[in-house]
Amino acid sequence: MYFGEFVFLEFSRKNLSDSDYGIPELKKYPMPDAKHVKLAIKFFNYVEPKYEKELATNIKKKIKQFNVTDINYSEKNRFFKYYNPEK
Repeated sequence: MYFGEFVFLEFSRKNLSDSDYGIPELKKYPMPDAKHVKLAIKFFNYVEPKYEKELATNIKKKIKQFNVTDINYSEKNRFFKYYNPEK
């Protein structure tokens, strides 16, 4: 839905399965679509280090699932050490 400059995403967390979350046990980093996968990457530096590897693994799964190819992040993003687009 579009209102002026703001886009409101139409999904409800209650309709998401555990596999739609980057960290299922905490219900954090929802990734029901490609846009949310990119947001999870963007906010990767905010995840607690103990969940870093789990989140990276789940983001990579979603990148493949949604065929996300336009991923923009720098070496300053901690996700960088987990992801090699050549693989």
